[in-house]
Amino acid sequence: MKNKVDKEISPFQGKTRTVLEWLKEVKTLYDPEKVTILDGRLVIIGLTMIDQELRQFIDDNAPQFIEILKSEGQRYWGNQFEELLLEPPKIETPPPGPEPQPQPGQEPPPTILENDPAVQHDDSPAHKDNLGRSGFADALAIWINRLWDKNRAEHDKNRADQGQAEGNSFVMNIYGPWGSGKTSLLNLLKASLQSPLLGQPQIAEKAQGWIVVEFNAWQHQHLTPVWWPLLDKVYKSVVAQLLEKFCQPWKARKIRLWEYSWRLFIGRKLYLFSLLGCALAFVLLLTLFPQSTGQGSGHAGGQNASNFVSDKPLSVSFIAKIVAILGAIWSGILALTRSLLPGSISSAEMFQQFTRDPLEKVKKHYLSLLNQFDYPVMVFIDDLDRCQTNYVVNLLEGIQTLFNSFKVFYVIAADRRWLHKCFETEYRALADSVVQPGCSMGHLFLEKIFQLAVPVPRLSHHYQKLYLDYLIRGDNLNLKLEEARQAAKKDFAGASSQEEIIDQLKSRTVDDPIQDQARREVAIRYSASRKVEASTEYYLGKFAHLLEPNPRAMKRLVTAYGVYRALAIHEDFNLLGTEEKRDQFVLWVILKLRWQLLEEYLMKNPDKINDLHSYYGPKKKITALPVELQPFAEDKDVRLFITDEIGCKLDMVALNSLFRLKE
Repeated sequence: MKNKVDKEISPFQGKTRTVLEWLKEVKTLYDPEKVTILDGRLVIIGLTMIDQELRQFIDDNAPQFIEILKSEGQRYWGNQFEELLLEPPKIETPPPGPEPQPQPGQEPPPTILENDPAVQHDDSPAHKDNLGRSGFADALAIWINRLWDKNRAEHDKNRADQGQAEGNSFVMNIYGPWGSGKTSLLNLLKASLQSPLLGQPQIAEKAQGWIVVEFNAWQHQHLTPVWWPLLDKVYKSVVAQLLEKFCQPWKARKIRLWEYSWRLFIGRKLYLFSLLGCALAFVLLLTLFPQSTGQGSGHAGGQNASNFVSDKPLSVSFIAKIVAILGAIWSGILALTRSLLPGSISSAEMFQQFTRDPLEKVKKHYLSLLNQFDYPVMVFIDDLDRCQTNYVVNLLEGIQTLFNSFKVFYVIAADRRWLHKCFETEYRALADSVVQPGCSMGHLFLEKIFQLAVPVPRLSHHYQKLYLDYLIRGDNLNLKLEEARQAAKKDFAGASSQEEIIDQLKSRTVDDPIQDQARREVAIRYSASRKVEASTEYYLGKFAHLLEPNPRAMKRLVTAYGVYRALAIHEDFNLLGTEEKRDQFVLWVILKLRWQLLEEYLMKNPDKINDLHSYYGPKKKITALPVELQPFAEDKDVRLFITDEIGCKLDMVALNSLFRLKE
C-alpha cells in the first residue's frame, strides 16, 4: 500500500521517492538557525531547487509563480536564491547515524510536520474549474452555438438557391505552450456545450445537442492511413452518444448496420458477386450426384456411388465447376480481408491500396454519415503539438479536404508555434514561391485552416497566490468561486453594451481575489449576450475599411474581437477602460488577423511602431527603416492601417500593454 500511494501522488516521470525521502532532502537545503519549522510553502521552494522537472512544470503553468517563490526564498537565501533555483546545490548526505543534538543555546533543526496541511495534487487535466476559466469557456460555447446557427442557415439558403448541399467546417485553434491548460479548457468547453442552458438566466440560450468527439492525435500519429482513426472515432462516438445521450437506439442501430454494410461492400462488389456465384455453383454441384449415380438406396446405392467415384473419369465440366467454386471462395476471402469490415488499421491500408479513388469514397461516406442525424458534431483534437511534422500537416489538410462539412466544428488544442513550424518544414522547398507581406508560409497555411485562434487564458498575478494557497491547504476553491459568482450576477444583469460592462468592473474595487475573479467571469458571460454582441457589431463598423474587402473578414473580426475582449476582461480589463483604449484594442486585433509577422516583430520591438509612423510623415527613404519593416512599409494596406485617422493610433505604450495578452 505504501508503494502504491507513493506512485499515485507523483505526477512526474523522473526520479521517484517516498514522501519522507523527499522531505529529508529538502530539509538539508535550509539553515537550521533560520528555519525551525519546514512548512508546506518552504517544501515547494525546496522541491523546485532539487527537481528541475517540477521547476519546468511550474514555469509552463504559472510563470509568475516562480517570482512568488523567489520573494519567499530570498528571506532565507539572500541574493543567492535565484542561482540556487537555476542550479540545485549539491547535497552531501551524511552517513547514517544518530541525529545531531543541538548545542546549548542553539535552535533545534527544522521539524517536519506530520500533519502538514499541504495536500497532494495530480497533474491530470481538470474537469472542475479552480482557475476562473469557466466563464471564458461558457462564452466560447455561446459563440460556437451562434456560429452553428449561422452556418446552418447559410447552408439551407445555398441549397435552396444554388443546389449546394455542403458548406465548410469551422476550425478553431486553442493555443498555448505545453502545460498551459489546453486540455482542461477543452473539458470546460465540452461541459458548457453539453449543458442544458448557456450563460446566466438573463442571457440564457438553449444549448444545441452536440455530439462531442474526443480525438487524441498523439496516440494515433503512427497509424496510416491518417484518415482512418479519425473517421472510425467519429462513427463510434456518434453511435455511442445516440444510444446514451439522445436515447435514440433505433437510429444508432440503423447507422451501425449502414456502416457495416458500407465497410463490407465498398470497392469489393466484384469479389462479393464471386462469393455469391460460389454459393450457386455449390448448389449446382450437389445436383450432379443423383443424376450420375442413378436411382437406388441403401447398400446398392452406396455401391453405385462408390463406383462413380472410383471407376468413372471426372468430366471436364465437373472439374471446371470445382475450380469455379474454389475461385469464388478465394474471392470471398479477399473481399472480407480487403474490406473495412474488420475495422483495423491494416484493413484500412488494404482498402486504400486496392480501391479505386479511395479518398473520394471516404469523403462521400463521411458526408453521408453526418446526414443521417440532425445534431452538430464537435471534434476536439488534443496533443497535436506532440506529433511529427508530416502527421500534423496530413491531419490538418485532411480536415480541410476529406472531413470538411458545415455540420462539424473542430477545436484543435496545440501550440501555434509548433503547427507553424510543421508547415514551414514540410513546404520549405516552396517557401520562396509564396511571398506576401506580413505572412510566412506557415502563417498562410494556418490562416487558411483556422477561422479563429484563441490563447489559453492565464492566471492574473493576484489569483496565482490564491491558487498556491489552494494547492497547499486544499481549500474548496471551486465552492467559494461559485458562491462569489452568484453574488456578482446582480451587478451585470442590466448591462447591454461592452461600455456598461467595463464601467461596472471599474466601479468597484474588490480586494478579495475570489470575488474579483468571480466578477470577471460573470462579466465575460454577459459580454457574450446578444444585446452586447449587437452593440459591438455596430461599434466595429467604423473599422470595416481596414479589413480585406470580403464579408468573411468582418465576421472574423466580430468573433475574434469578442474572444480577445473576453481574454482582456479575464486578465486586465483596464485594457478596455476608455474609448481610446478600446479603439486601440480593435486595431491590435486587426493587426493580428492580417499581418501576423508584423505583429510578432512589434511584439519583440514595440518601439519600432514609431519608425513606421515617422516614415509615413515627412518623406523618408525606405532604407531608413529596419530591414524587417521595409516589406510592410511598402504595402498600401499597412500604410492605410498606420495612417488612418480614426481618432487613435497604435503606439509603443499601447503595444506594451496589449502584448501582455500574448502567451
